[in-house]
Amino acid sequence: MSTLTDRMLSANQDFEREVWPHLAPMLGGGPVMSNELAASDSSTFHLDVQSGIDWWQMIPGGGMRGIAARVQWGIPYKTFTIRRTLVTGNATEYAKRIRDIDEGNVYPSVTIQAYLDRRMGDCLATAACKTSELISKCTDASIRYNRDGSTFYVVGWDEFDTDHIHIYDATDGDAT
Repeated sequence: MSTLTDRMLSANQDFEREVWPHLAPMLGGGPVMSNELAASDSSTFHLDVQSGIDWWQMIPGGGMRGIAARVQWGIPYKTFTIRRTLVTGNATEYAKRIRDIDEGNVYPSVTIQAYLDRRMGDCLATAACKTSELISKCTDASIRYNRDGSTFYVVGWDEFDTDHIHIYDATDGDAT
């Protein structure tokens, strides 16, 4: 198994096992299904790669919600990171979300960022917000430069009004 596949599998397992149980009550509950792990057919593959939907939330009482999720291990920076540029010049999450929002295309309605102490470890902090609001905050966000030449927008959780973000933070015992 490749390193990328291993990371994706670990991130999916950690999301379902450790992240979703903390955020589910704040987001209406219900089970989630991984779109990435089901991406064996053309439609689920395109929903992941083109639309950025990593998970589907089945909302009790009806409805489904697409979720973009990023799971990281280590220091809980308490930020959302959205890929801004790639060395290859390929379209990034940011470019795709701008396109999708502007053109009325399918995109994840919610974005979740989570920080765990290690793979298969404990959730240190996680947050969820509306994807459209996160993308609107990127124009004023700081930019992080990676060694590989790619760049990310970095949006702090504290930059959201408290009624526009849901946070679980084990580092200070807060859940909002």
